[in-house]
Amino acid sequence: MDNQVSNQFLVKGRALPKPGLYTSILVILAVLLVIQGIRLLWLVVTPVGPVGAWSASQVQVLPPQSRTALLSSFDPFYRGAPTASANVVTSLQLSLYGVRMNEGSGIGSAILAGPDGVQQSYAVGEEVMPGVTLDAVHFDHVVIDRGGAKESLYLDQSVPAETVGGDMGGDFGGADDEPLDETPDETLGDVAPETDAQ
Repeated sequence: MDNQVSNQFLVKGRALPKPGLYTSILVILAVLLVIQGIRLLWLVVTPVGPVGAWSASQVQVLPPQSRTALLSSFDPFYRGAPTASANVVTSLQLSLYGVRMNEGSGIGSAILAGPDGVQQSYAVGEEVMPGVTLDAVHFDHVVIDRGGAKESLYLDQSVPAETVGGDMGGDFGGADDEPLDETPDETLGDVAPETDAQ
């Protein structure tokens, strides 16, 4: 029986890999695993922060005036160059008939008419007249660039809007119309509510 046990150990001893590339890779991995285990133990044993009287720094809050100035100088949604509205109303023979704004992209178009009265649509950046380009489109006005000077052109709001579709085409029984026939319909007959008599 001792022979069989010793033969088993000999067989298992021969099954061990011979020193070579495979064995050296296993040894390197085992050493790295031991190093990582020691580092993990060191992290558990040592304190998290610096040793001594440590305290968090105080929050630095800007005064309201500084915050207002900071936030008004930066627009996180429209990062393009800020479009300054012109304070000067243009003296050119132009009329503004409509605007189309695209606030997502910051561009738009406008319907303008020149001295001849012909209306035409212009996109931002297009030349309206020689030396005059459409610079920006706003809710009720446009800004044009006239040789480097910014000028505003507003929608004409002095005249009230026209009423479209005066006659609706229906007979609603107004005061000027003939009175409606208020006699009951004979097809309905005399319908009385049913009562439960018990």
